[in-house]
Amino acid sequence: NKLLHHVPVRRLEAEAIRDSILAVSGSLNPKMFGPSVPPYVSTYQDGRGKPKPGPLDGEGRRSIYIQVRRNFLPAFYLAFDYPLPISSIGARGTSTVPAQALLMMNNEFVSEQAANWAAKVVEAAADPRDRLALMYRRAFARIPTQPEVDQILNFIAEQAQRRADVEVWADVAHVLFNSAEFLYLR
Repeated sequence: NKLLHHVPVRRLEAEAIRDSILAVSGSLNPKMFGPSVPPYVSTYQDGRGKPKPGPLDGEGRRSIYIQVRRNFLPAFYLAFDYPLPISSIGARGTSTVPAQALLMMNNEFVSEQAANWAAKVVEAAADPRDRLALMYRRAFARIPTQPEVDQILNFIAEQAQRRADVEVWADVAHVLFNSAEFLYLR
């Protein structure tokens, strides 16, 4: 197991996934230190002591700068095995459950960042192949394979007849965020 090809695949932690989404979409605020940012509290979260909600993207700050409220933990963190702040834990558990995929597909934060990324990619390049190459380099540090290019370009051609260009590319960005290659380290 000393060889790289034997290294076990490992899923990123909640904070690393959130920070990666911000970095890839170009929304990451690199500012260090300073006051923490109040957590985003959705309209569905209710309870005693409900804080004033912070911005959905946490002002683009890294996850370490988001306040932790015991009764109002973000669903994004909870789905990816964020430890409950009511007790200390020596090692964080890791699970792979359907709720994680559902959260990545339906979460407001992920959708917003996919739209931000798509707008930047559409502005940066006119050719769909160039856009796709930019996205793959940013998300995976590689160029897409020919089958990936063909599949995504077919999807774009089909969707472009019904929807705006930026919306279609936001869907592509959303798919890349949801991929195993984005969520797992090899």
